[in-house]
Amino acid sequence: IAGVVATIAYDLSRWLLVTFGQLTYWPFKTFPIFGRSIAGEHLDLATAYAVGTAYHIVNGLLFSVAYCLIFGRRHWAFGIAWALVLEASVLWLYPGWLGIDDLMAEFTAVSIIGHICFGLGLGITSQLLLKEDRAHWAV
Repeated sequence: IAGVVATIAYDLSRWLLVTFGQLTYWPFKTFPIFGRSIAGEHLDLATAYAVGTAYHIVNGLLFSVAYCLIFGRRHWAFGIAWALVLEASVLWLYPGWLGIDDLMAEFTAVSIIGHICFGLGLGITSQLLLKEDRAHWAV
């Protein structure tokens, strides 16, 4: 649940920022790039979008599961810290891979704000949902 909330917060914040900020960088253009990287360059655009979108969603969910297992009961601010660690890897990897040097300022703003929203959604939701005592789980 926390992963769903976080991933929606991530994508919605990026869409709002790009749409209402009238930016030229479109973050969802990466979905077919992911799709073709995973399943092959031969994919038509619709299939590439579908595969890339599935990858994006699974990524958000699995990073959220990892967070919940490690930090889920901690203060919600840990969610932001977790997301900023993910953001650091995005800023290190994506610009060169995507060839977006001319859009770096917009890419960085959209990416950082998206990851902060992801972390907020993840941290708050997991803190609320995972607050029960774990003592009964001990073996």
